[in-house]
Amino acid sequence: MQIFRAYARSGDAAAPSPSVLAVTACERSHSLAAATSDGAVHVFRVEWQRKKETLIEYTGAAMVKTVEHDEGAVIDVQHAEAAAASLLVYATRHGRLHAWDLRAKHEAWTIALQVHSDIAIADSYWK
Repeated sequence: MQIFRAYARSGDAAAPSPSVLAVTACERSHSLAAATSDGAVHVFRVEWQRKKETLIEYTGAAMVKTVEHDEGAVIDVQHAEAAAASLLVYATRHGRLHAWDLRAKHEAWTIALQVHSDIAIADSYWK
């Protein structure tokens, strides 16, 4: 994911770049969310312009939001659009589900899962 690599490289050159583990498109917007191995979720707005009636040119991307946790890697992220909320729901390696309301710019809820075998239990709840 070229967008994320550019932002990852802008930090400390000695630190290893985190890996992108999951990506989702945010419905009804020009945004993408990326879940990373360092416990962060990044939201990027894709910038574009219409050149002609049928031609769209993508001109770049801007990071608009980031949320970081000390709960290990964010292993999956999904977007859900509703009338009252635009939620990014993501799971961490340490067994928590988080819902981040993009409109209100705060966490809507968190659920702690019982983790018996690292990702296996969290992944079964997620699907």
